[in-house]
Amino acid sequence: MANPTDWIITGIEGEQYPVKDEEFKNIYDCLDNGRFRKKPSKITAWQTDRELLIPYGESNLKASIGDYIVKHPNGNFAPVKPDIFNKTYDKCEQ
Repeated sequence: MANPTDWIITGIEGEQYPVKDEEFKNIYDCLDNGRFRKKPSKITAWQTDRELLIPYGESNLKASIGDYIVKHPNGNFAPVKPDIFNKTYDKCEQ
């Protein structure tokens, strides 16, 4: 659930999710005309072999078997479907 000051992010597959204002400003650079680009960052992720409920703000996000669990730089965890993960992230060496 989004709050009035949250940003609504639209992902590469049209999925939408809220991001708190301060977090948004730490993660994205403003380009022009309301367009933004995510700042490069390293994340930790792994594929789950079971269903999980992940606390996220005041609710929970459901991860299905095979989803990637992504730990964002701010410490939050979120499930990402494999097809979206593979289009969004590049593997890097430690």
